[in-house]
Amino acid sequence: MRYFNTSVRLLAKCTLHRWLPLAILMLTLLPSPAHAYSFMKDGIAYNYRTTSVSDVTVTTLEVTYTDSSNDYANNYSGKTSITIPDRVSYGGKTYPVYSIGYYAFRNCSTLKSVSIPEHVSNIGQEAFLRCSSLQSISIPNSVKTIEWGAFKECTSLASIEFSNSLSTIESNVFYGCTSLESVTIPNTITTINGNAFGSCTGLKEVTIPSSVTSMNEYSFYGCGHIETLNIDNNIYASINYFSGSKGSLKNVVLGYNVVTIPNDAFRGCINLVSVDIPSSVTCIGKDAFCGCSSINTIIIPSTVTSIGQEAFMDCSSLNSITLSSNLASISARMFCRCSSLAFVSIPSSVTLIEDYAFYNSGLHSVTIPDAVTSVGTKAFWSCSDLSYVKIGNSVTSIGEEAFYQCDNLTTLRIGSSVSSIGSGAFYRCPKSLSYITVEADNTTFDSRNNCNALIETATNTLVLGCKNTTIPSTVTTIGCGAFLYCSNFTSLTIPNSITSIMDDAFNQCQNINEIKSKINNVGSVEIGENIFYSQVPYRALLYVPVGTAGAYRQTAPWSDFTNISEVFYKSDTLGDLNCDDVVNGTDVNYLVNQLLKKNVYEDVDGATDLNGDGRTSGLDLNRMISIILGQ
Repeated sequence: MRYFNTSVRLLAKCTLHRWLPLAILMLTLLPSPAHAYSFMKDGIAYNYRTTSVSDVTVTTLEVTYTDSSNDYANNYSGKTSITIPDRVSYGGKTYPVYSIGYYAFRNCSTLKSVSIPEHVSNIGQEAFLRCSSLQSISIPNSVKTIEWGAFKECTSLASIEFSNSLSTIESNVFYGCTSLESVTIPNTITTINGNAFGSCTGLKEVTIPSSVTSMNEYSFYGCGHIETLNIDNNIYASINYFSGSKGSLKNVVLGYNVVTIPNDAFRGCINLVSVDIPSSVTCIGKDAFCGCSSINTIIIPSTVTSIGQEAFMDCSSLNSITLSSNLASISARMFCRCSSLAFVSIPSSVTLIEDYAFYNSGLHSVTIPDAVTSVGTKAFWSCSDLSYVKIGNSVTSIGEEAFYQCDNLTTLRIGSSVSSIGSGAFYRCPKSLSYITVEADNTTFDSRNNCNALIETATNTLVLGCKNTTIPSTVTTIGCGAFLYCSNFTSLTIPNSITSIMDDAFNQCQNINEIKSKINNVGSVEIGENIFYSQVPYRALLYVPVGTAGAYRQTAPWSDFTNISEVFYKSDTLGDLNCDDVVNGTDVNYLVNQLLKKNVYEDVDGATDLNGDGRTSGLDLNRMISIILGQ
């Protein structure tokens, strides 16, 4: 009032015809009086408002502030509870209360409770701003609009009951309501604007209904402690609208209005432990649960037909998953680095296992169903706990490095249709392999004579071996890395049929202590690089056919062996003692010398017992001569 009185005195001193316009302008610029209400009754200030109801203009009341001085510091000073009446009688008339005006209870820090009557249709801008003691609010169904920042920074507000006539939650309405722990958005709401619940740092549970069609990515900005999301909305089934809570989210419950879980929906929610996926869902997007490292169980309903790449990648605690019975494929990297996932039942609906699908996962065993036609590149790369693999009868191709470094694999069963195996598909698998079988009706690969090996039929190439492999005498080539890292391999027998031994065939087989080579013409065999572990030639005994030691000592890599002994080997040709595939005078001489104890050689497998009586005698010599004579 001091400024007002000073200005009036100044106006009186002005020359009216010269200074009056300026004086009037000065009056219009004066601060408004602190008390700007029409009247007050029972401690509540009101302003008159006119409104049109059914083309009739009526006078209503709007609740307003009592004191705006010092940023409303004295507004409703000391009030702890306010009950707003639905009608007020004043000056001989009765008026309905239709609105709570802007700033009405602003900075009323002592106000703990307020009762709003049914007639109120609007709550104005910042009407309850910084009512820091207000604990709960029940918004009657008559309220249709709540303006910007109406309950902003009501730091004690813990409970909200919404009007069912409300369609929009405006920006900043509940911003900074730090005591608010749970919010259930009513199904009348269609729009939640930016920062509507911004910085509600105590918020732990949010429910979003299907009615919401517009929600800003900042609607819950700064709400960093949300633990549970109940989302029945196909648009907003994603942490991206609650991004500050990636680290706190523990539970997600999706409603039956959710059809698609979008790309990146809950990516990086490292504390998420449970997800309820309803039977309405048909698609789970790329990276939907990628990096959810605390989740341990997921049940995917049969309605889901598609799951995007990397959907569960890096879910390191996931130990149980039930896949949809209508899933078409295991997409790329779907279970990559799921280190706790010991078992997955792949549905019979799956036709494709894509690249890196189970890369470095914790699988212990896998049965690939008959409907699958292809296993992708590195699909099971470095599944170090994988011990059992059965490949279905419709699989035609196994990609490059598909089972690379599955070094605890003990049993491998190959289906009847496999016709293509990529480079390094079973690299390092021989380390623990004990059993290899191929379905008998496979026309491209076989495991003939129960040899415990994978053999390419057309080329007679042994592709993969194990510690229990017996190399058949029909095999001509030992392929690249066929026994690589077969550390349990101690004794090796190489048949005379071998014409080539390719790179790394027996490399890193560190425990080989005995090699029985039946190769007679060792100089004609094609030899690759690093076929043996570097220390093997210095500690293993090399047994070679009689009469061939000299050739072995002059031919790499056999020349590196320090212990070479000539022995008799049982050949596929009875009586062939030197493994040259014929029986002739040379064999007779060897047998005669053996009988006379001259130049005696070790008979490692009963080669000189031609008649099978368990000993070597003249009867065996007679049998050999009969063979030569064709008798």
